[in-house]
Parts: sequence; C-alpha cells; structure tokens
Amino acid sequence: MLTFALNRIELDYETWNRKKINDRFEFPIELDVSKYLEIDLRNATKPDEYIYELKGIVIHQGGPYGGHYLAYIKDDLKQGKWDLEIP
Repeated sequence: MLTFALNRIELDYETWNRKKINDRFEFPIELDVSKYLEIDLRNATKPDEYIYELKGIVIHQGGPYGGHYLAYIKDDLKQGKWDLEIP
C-alpha cells in the first residue's frame, strides 16, 4: 500500500490567514514508481512489484477553516460503483 498526502492549505505570511490551494491535480489509475528508484534496486526486483493501482481518493470540500471530506473507494467486489464525479 502506498499513500500520498497533499498539503492543500498554506499560510499567507502577509495576512497570517490560511489559504486553500484549489489547483487541479491529476493522478493515474496505475502508478509505476520503479523510475524513481536507484538503478541497482530496479534490476534486483520484479518489475511489477512497483506498480500501484489506485484504490481510493479522499477529497476535502470547503475552505481552509472548515469543510468536510468525501471518500471514493474502488469497489473490487463489484458491489457498488466506482464514481469519480464530485457532487
């Protein structure tokens, strides 16, 4: 399992207020991290050991001082649906 956390809230040092960064962020369904490894590590392992499949996304809705989180989880058991649309 590989987890990324993006800090999308920053401090404005002129006003001392928090500010939410709303820039677009895209990510692949599959991520190959082997290109970020040292060459000798890449050759010593199986190539597919460093391919990660996206399983879930947590999105914050709201501003820098409040809001709520939405979680989108891939349904590997096919008991629901994989919907990436934000309401």
